[in-house]
This record gives sequence, structure tokens and C-alpha cells, in this order.
Amino acid sequence: MNDRLRAAEYVGLADYLQLRIQLAKQRQNNDDNEDDTDEEDEEAATLGKMVILPSTFVGSPRHQQQLYQDAMAVVARFGIPSIFLTMITNTHWPEIVDNIPRGHSAADHPSLIDRVFNCKVQELLDDMLQSQIFGEPVANLNYPYNPYLLLKYKAHINVESCGTIQSVKYLYKYLFKSSDRALLQINVRNIIEYNEIENFLNGRYMSPLGACWHINEFPMHRNTHTVYRLFVHLPNRQIVRFRPGFEHQAIERNEVTKLTAWFILNQNDPNVHQHLYIDIPYFYVWNARERRWTVRQRGGDKIVVRMYSVHIRNQELYYLRLLLLHVRGARSYEEVRTVNGVIYETFKEAC
Repeated sequence: MNDRLRAAEYVGLADYLQLRIQLAKQRQNNDDNEDDTDEEDEEAATLGKMVILPSTFVGSPRHQQQLYQDAMAVVARFGIPSIFLTMITNTHWPEIVDNIPRGHSAADHPSLIDRVFNCKVQELLDDMLQSQIFGEPVANLNYPYNPYLLLKYKAHINVESCGTIQSVKYLYKYLFKSSDRALLQINVRNIIEYNEIENFLNGRYMSPLGACWHINEFPMHRNTHTVYRLFVHLPNRQIVRFRPGFEHQAIERNEVTKLTAWFILNQNDPNVHQHLYIDIPYFYVWNARERRWTVRQRGGDKIVVRMYSVHIRNQELYYLRLLLLHVRGARSYEEVRTVNGVIYETFKEAC
């Protein structure tokens, strides 16, 4: 249990370390009270919360939500999608039929179906991106029937021109949501236990086609641009990840964040004042070792930047994020909540 990764706010971890120092002094002054000391140590050892089923786990709810937010960031930068296209596997494709043993059906070979479909997807992408079969996109028109694609791929292909961002929501809310399921638990001990990993494993359904797709390590999505995500946090409220026994190193490593480094950059370079916090990655690169922003040499045209979303229930953080979308050249949190020369007590008041 002691080697598991934990997470806590920076200020909480600092308070915890201060508590550990106080406990150590108490042990020196009261060596006879061993039972009480052990109890205090056990209480202090429960710092932080377990980080479970993060967005790095492909297919998890956080992963799908992150992909959706990334897609919306791309839409915000480049506009609504031009084309919404869906293609369904044809189990009578020659590549499938010719490779099925006698007496078997396509359903008996999900891996074969996945590999053939993946090849068809690659070919379709080449037609769209390299050959540019659609040419310049035409707005507000639907093409549910496309003779060229139907004749070439011999599959059900629906092509529509997008007029709103609803297609992005449809893509991530419906196509990526997997099967419907429900998880019920009878609580006889009147103790609330929430375990995201167990809930995910017990409630998910994996079809043979889906399982083989993952086994073959085929991609679930692709991006032409890398989505760069920026954290937003209140003063000394950044999340610190650490392993028990390495708290001091975590404190030192996370004292300066990308947000506070932006404040420092504005203090030292007046030319940066024209940029918002969300614009910085287009012109600067984060140096994780030195904990500072350095001038970007190349690649700024291949990224899309967004700040992590914040629920409105977390009001101060929500309004801080809102202000960062409008305030340029801030050198401190105080300047972020300064409007027309007036320093407001809270970020909400500054809005």
C-alpha cells in the first residue's frame, strides 16, 4: 500500500509535512508515550486520495470526456467540421470472405473483420486527405448518397456536411459511449464505498470486435494537431502527485506551475504582455526540468491549446479560468482580479 501513487493539493501537502515535523518534535520530547505517537503517525499516513482510472486509461469515462473537450478545442480554433462521415463494415468484402475457413462465418473471426476494416479506413482517409475527393467543402448541404464511395468500398457510407457543432457531440456522446449498462450494489453495512476501477470493470461490456480491435492495438481516434492542455489552479492549490516518503521532493518539484511560470514570464519579459495564458504554448515551450517557459523554435502551427474545464460549483476556480481567457500580461493572481485599477477580493467579484 505504501508504494501507491497519491495526490493532494500543494497547500495540503505542505501542511502535512509541517504536521510531520511537529510529530517528530513531540516524539523527541515524549519518548515514553509510544502508543499515542503510533496513532498519530497512522493518522498522518492517510494523506491524499488515490488516483483511480485516470484519463490516460483508454476507454475510461475521463478519457472519453477528455477527447470530447479536445475536439471542442479544435472546433473553437478552426471552426465547425466540414464533413461528417460514417462507414459500416461489409462482412461480404472479398478480403473477408476469401480468408474464412469453409463452414465458418464472418462472426467467427472478429480479428479478421477488424484488420480488413482498419485497412479500408486507411484507404478512405487517403482518398479524403491525399486525393481530396471532396475538394472544397460545401456548407449546409447533405450527401447521404455518394455514388463514388459506395461503388469503390461497397459498404454503407453516409456523408453529411456539418452546419453546427452537434456532430462533435454526437460523435463522442453516442459512438464512443459503448453499450448501455447498469451497476447495482446492495449496501447492508451502511458504508459508502466508491471504487471507479471496480465499477468500470463490473459494468463494462466488451464485444469480440471491440476486444480484437484493442488486441491489435488499432487506434480509436487520430489527431492532425496535438492538443496542449493547461492546468488552472488557485494560489497554492495545484495538484501534487507523489509517493509516500517522497513528499519533500514533490513540494520542491511542484512549487512553480505552468500558470505561475506565466506570471514570472510576464514579470521578466514585457513582450509577452500581449498574449493570454492560453496563447503561451503557441510561442513558448514548457521546460519541465527548469520549470519555466522557453521560446518556441518550431511546431506552433501543429498544436491546439485549451485549459482544463472547471465546474461552476467550484466558483473561485471557475471565475479564475474565465478571467484568464481575457486578462493579458498578468504578473500575479492579484493582477488577474484587478479591473480598471480596482483590486477585487475574489475572482468572482472581478468578473
